[in-house]
Amino acid sequence: MLNPVKTLLNGALGRILRPAVPLFSIVAGFLSPSMFCGTLVPTYGTYFGGTGDANVAVAVAIDASGNVIVVGFTTSQTLPGTANAFQPMKAAGFPDNRDVFVAKFDPTGTILLWATFLGGDNNDTPSALAVDQTGSIYVVGTSDSSNLPVTSGAYITNSTGSGGFAAKISADGHSLPYLTYLPGGSGPTALAVNDAGESYIAGSFLPVAITSGALGTGADPVEAEDQGVYLLRLNSTGSSLVFGAYLGGGGFSGSKTTSVAIDQVGNAYVAGSTTDNAENVLTTSDAFQAQLPMGISFGNPVPAGFIAEVDPTGSHLLYGTYFGPPYSYTQITGLALAPDGSLYFSGSINTTALWATTGAYLSTPSPGFLAKLTPGKTALDSFSFLENSGTIFQAGIGNQFQQLYVGLGTTGSLDQIIGLNVPTLSLAVSYSLPQGTPAAGLGVFAAANAPPDSLWVVGLCGPCSLGNLISSNAFQPLPQTSNAAFLVQLTDISPTISFTGSAATGASPFAAGQLISIYGSQLGPAAGSGLQLGPGGVVTTSNTGTQVLFDGTPAPILYTGADQVNAAIPCAVAGHSSTQLVVDYMGAQSAPLTVPLGAAAPGIFTADGSGRGQAAALNQDNSFNSPSNPAPPGSVVTFYATGVGPTSPCVDGATYQSNFPTLTLPAIVGVGSSGAQVLYSGQAPDLVSGVAQFNVVIPSDANNGVVPLTLVVGGVFSTPGVTIAVK
Repeated sequence: MLNPVKTLLNGALGRILRPAVPLFSIVAGFLSPSMFCGTLVPTYGTYFGGTGDANVAVAVAIDASGNVIVVGFTTSQTLPGTANAFQPMKAAGFPDNRDVFVAKFDPTGTILLWATFLGGDNNDTPSALAVDQTGSIYVVGTSDSSNLPVTSGAYITNSTGSGGFAAKISADGHSLPYLTYLPGGSGPTALAVNDAGESYIAGSFLPVAITSGALGTGADPVEAEDQGVYLLRLNSTGSSLVFGAYLGGGGFSGSKTTSVAIDQVGNAYVAGSTTDNAENVLTTSDAFQAQLPMGISFGNPVPAGFIAEVDPTGSHLLYGTYFGPPYSYTQITGLALAPDGSLYFSGSINTTALWATTGAYLSTPSPGFLAKLTPGKTALDSFSFLENSGTIFQAGIGNQFQQLYVGLGTTGSLDQIIGLNVPTLSLAVSYSLPQGTPAAGLGVFAAANAPPDSLWVVGLCGPCSLGNLISSNAFQPLPQTSNAAFLVQLTDISPTISFTGSAATGASPFAAGQLISIYGSQLGPAAGSGLQLGPGGVVTTSNTGTQVLFDGTPAPILYTGADQVNAAIPCAVAGHSSTQLVVDYMGAQSAPLTVPLGAAAPGIFTADGSGRGQAAALNQDNSFNSPSNPAPPGSVVTFYATGVGPTSPCVDGATYQSNFPTLTLPAIVGVGSSGAQVLYSGQAPDLVSGVAQFNVVIPSDANNGVVPLTLVVGGVFSTPGVTIAVK
């Protein structure tokens, strides 16, 4: 290829090889995006752990920079703790004791920024994780250790032998700003952190956790000690409680707290389940369901869900309600707050006494549910059944609260993740674990949303194989033991085509063999990728997860990015009056777009890539044709076009150095008002098929100056407005 032609690639043909936003993009609204369900697609996966009996990831969170924090427990001495961490080695104790681990990955999940152990001489297990706006990390859990690295001035410095702990870890993993034991009991189960770095910890504790003036002051100590519902607000230094409140629910069977969330003014919401032989959980006069539903199933008490809202001082119950029809086994396992103050909660249920609302995902009575409730209302705003017990992932709120991610499955073994649109609870996206994955050895325990469209999932694979869920560039591509933690990224992909046009002109018409640009969203990777060559120098039909299909036939891809894909319409659709265009990215497909086809759709490449003005043309001496360098009459000028119809032969994505394909349709070239002699019309040497080259003689009677350049192929005229300079 001549050097001047290579230079042309950076201008006139640049749209073929890289993204360019043409002038016509301002009218991209001609085709409005279709409403189309996307797909949660695995885009990254890695194992994490060391040798030993157990490596289990139980929680995950995303910080403001998109870094991924994973917390779990391990019995391994060789889990990859980093040298700069505050506890790089497992604590001394029995070799198979559990230690907490905390690991921080970069936003891609491929780079381990740091990892630390957190433990003592006995079993230490995390139950919840949170990250504040500064990137500091908060972990709560249970501990049997007597020598956790408690910090000076901590709220409780001595272990009760069995109970909980709360810790704050610096964003760089170097230091432990605080670690404190928590009052005895079964320990913490849920955690949220406010902007001031104060921890709201929900769980079951001993009555000594109740502070003066808080809810529960003066409660029956026997009932309060037996699996009651507690909310502790720990100050930002871990030195004392702002308040410790008891919300009821203690008793023979007790209650289980599963979720806690904080609104913008500091009110806290606690959710979980209780039974009819436990002390009543506190409710308010405006409750959706003020009374605990009664019922016995096969001699066992029947649980019901509860939600309680507590003010920032812990002294006032702002809202409290039960949820569950009589004789129905109901549990609340997940809770999310909407910006308007409404509550979304999920769990398990067995009832035919509730009905799904209009547009909801599933109307058939099923074991799981997701509901929307506005406090103070006596009816649910939205309700949908779910195929299995559902758990809202607390950090799983995507797209500016337009979508909720919910895990489906049995406790500790979720096997499906769905995204539901709010407020209707209609289906947006879904993902099921691949068929053949041994369900008995796989447990998905938590997930967190990384805006705008990724979900990071963690759990245990033991023993099992995650197959193609593990990436080729995984931080740890193979498990170090039969029980390995894992981290998988699922991306909510909904490719949308908004506009398509000729690569030369940015507009219609279209024909087989033509190079086109497709514009939209989520069409390919954010970083973008140029053409890739396969065997024989043929441009590939798959590029970094993107495929472009015309009536199901994959097209050569010359560029792929999030908002633009450049491709060649396959030869196979020649003779069709139209074709169905679909962009497939990582297995998720756009809604089909009907593209009308003609025998030819000629468009001349221009110097600025706009499809108008000075043609991308070379004079006979290989200099650029321009008003300052016009071509004399009788000289030969070369220009380039696409949309000339199928060539003979027509090979998708091929490049040629000899035996150049020729046009199958007659071509006429006009320079000004005169016809020009065509010396060559066919495939452009060294360029991808779909780029035609024309060598023409400037007519002797051509007018001087900037004159129109016209191409007619098979009777179809090129887009007007293209010019060439003549002496």
